[in-house]
Amino acid sequence: MSLASDSIAAQFEPLFAQLERERELSDAIREKAKDLDRLYRSLSSLLNSVHSNKGSEFAKIAERSLPLWSQVRAKVAELAELIPEDGFYRWCDEFSQPLRNLTSSIALIVLFWAWAR
Repeated sequence: MSLASDSIAAQFEPLFAQLERERELSDAIREKAKDLDRLYRSLSSLLNSVHSNKGSEFAKIAERSLPLWSQVRAKVAELAELIPEDGFYRWCDEFSQPLRNLTSSIALIVLFWAWAR
């Protein structure tokens, strides 16, 4: 009986290994998405200071966001390295919300720059 169970376990070993690799990839992608969300929260906090400043300060607020954007670019590049070439649609639910939030922040910064001109 143990010979049969060893044979069955051996047949499923590649499947278990593949599932483990996918779980590790999912965890890594989720962690990068959390990093992006943390950066968005920092950026959002900075951009929300427009409510307590005059319109003439908007360009300065946008300028103060630039160091955060270099971090965002680096984190997005790290995330892009993790995603398999043909796996975008499989994994996009893990990181789409932080990317949407960051995109809206970009639009707000562009608006601030336009306002300052």
